[in-house]
Order: sequence, then structure tokens, then C-alpha cells
Amino acid sequence: MAQKNELSALTVAVLLLALPTTVILIFFVFTNDATLRPLLPSSVTGGLDPTGRPPLRAYLTIPRNMVDLSRIETFADTVKASFRGKGLDVPVIVQRSSRASEATILFRVGRAEIGPFTARNVSGAVRAATEAYWMQPVRE
Repeated sequence: MAQKNELSALTVAVLLLALPTTVILIFFVFTNDATLRPLLPSSVTGGLDPTGRPPLRAYLTIPRNMVDLSRIETFADTVKASFRGKGLDVPVIVQRSSRASEATILFRVGRAEIGPFTARNVSGAVRAATEAYWMQPVRE
């Protein structure tokens, strides 16, 4: 009898955990609103972010001979914070290049590229990339 009660408690716990996701999935099926599927990876959604737009990514290229990486990390965090202030969560991918003479940042929105910009011009670059992101059509 005790084993049956444990099984019932486990069943109830699993159902309670799955209920919010199930409700959101039902709303998504009926409304076809892409914002109601926030837990899907972009590979499942065809590379689109939860709003239905192509994702915005930042690529920070630094010279291979640059050794002070703490400044690069701080710069990448500042770029992320700038986008967060505009309501966007943008990953910053840091890459090294032997051809680069100074740090530059390039933004990609879907197939469109904005930049590269030097670190001195990053505020205008963030503004341009944000505008390009919001101009992308929403796909469902």
C-alpha cells in the first residue's frame, strides 16, 4: 500500500512539473505566437530567435599578439550590457586573427553583416546592429 502512495505522489509531482510547459505549448499551437516557445533551441526553430527574427550575434576580432585578455573580456561584457539595455541578449564571440591590427567588432543579423567597427565606435555600432535586428521581418 505504501508503494502505491509513493507512486501516486511521484505521478502528481511529474504532472505538476509538466503542466506549465503543456499549457504554453497549447497556447502556441492555437496562437502560433513564436514568443511562446522560449525553450526551443535555435536549431529546432530554423535558426530564428524566440521573436521569429534571425538571431543577432557579435564577433569580436582581436590581434593574435594581444596578451592582455582581461580588457577584451571587459569589453565583451560591456557590449553585452549595451544590448541588454536595449532589451536584447546578444552573444559576443571572441576570435583571434593574425591579420588584425586592432580589435574590431562585427555584427551578424541572419545573413546581413554590420561592420566591422573599431572599439572606439562601438556605441554607434550597437545602435546600428539593434536597428538592423528590429528591421528584420518576423517569420513564423
